[in-house]
Amino acid sequence: MGKKKTHLFLLLIIILFLLSLRMIHPSADPPENLSMSGGPYGDPGGYAFNARNKVLFGQWEIDRMNSPLYSSPIPALLTYLSFKLFGVGFIQMNVVPTKISSRLI
Repeated sequence: MGKKKTHLFLLLIIILFLLSLRMIHPSADPPENLSMSGGPYGDPGGYAFNARNKVLFGQWEIDRMNSPLYSSPIPALLTYLSFKLFGVGFIQMNVVPTKISSRLI
């Protein structure tokens, strides 16, 4: 299998995996009693902050101001993989369905 076909196959697998995460339970929302704000559970910026730090600086956490890494690490890991594979950017951050994947914990 050529290098181009291998990359296409891996990209297809990643897309299918992320699509399946989004389709597991499309109406899922975090319970209302988790927090006054649903931001920590569905805000991609929180996950992207730590994932970007890991890709660019080699550390998950540079300061102690960001808790989504600890409350639900799965979206942070998926965002890290997206950044590692495709580079750090806004589109790469939104590839990961954070609201659905945070329900997998």
